[in-house]
Amino acid sequence: MGHEVFKQCSQWLKAKTFPGDLNSTNVVLIPKKENASSMKHLRPIALCNVLYRIMAKVLANRLKEVLPSLISENQSAFIQNRGITDNVLIAFEMIHHMSRKKHGRVGEVALKLDISKAYDRVNWSILRRRMKAMGFCEQWIEWMMLCVKTVTYNFSLNGSLVGPVIPRKRIETGRPPFLVPIPTVC
Repeated sequence: MGHEVFKQCSQWLKAKTFPGDLNSTNVVLIPKKENASSMKHLRPIALCNVLYRIMAKVLANRLKEVLPSLISENQSAFIQNRGITDNVLIAFEMIHHMSRKKHGRVGEVALKLDISKAYDRVNWSILRRRMKAMGFCEQWIEWMMLCVKTVTYNFSLNGSLVGPVIPRKRIETGRPPFLVPIPTVC
């Protein structure tokens, strides 16, 4: 079976096209607690096609091998062997140092930047331009764009699927997270 999966995925990547429903994701709301009465008590779960997930995982694994050499050491989220908590600790130490400092406080400033849900806000055209500027070959860029631009969503509502919903300009949840830091590289 593995050989057949490999053969089919290779054909799709060569053709730079997916069958219509390959990148279709069903979104189901799972209750966080019993008797959920509002949306805040529900968690969306994205159920993707297994063949798409295999292909996306293979591409993501290849990408994560080169990202550490392309992304600044200061970027810690979504990079293998780097923890997002590293930056939290650095920020804590910096604030502690600034609050204890008695002399020479001129010129020091602390900024709080909210990057929550940055993954949901990566623009496709910016992602494409940044990958090109970083030296990725056109075929690789096309594969990444195929993964993010062909997604459709169906939502489970009262036991029936509603959709499809087709996102237009951004990476959506469930796509390879390794693409997130690329547009932020200067």
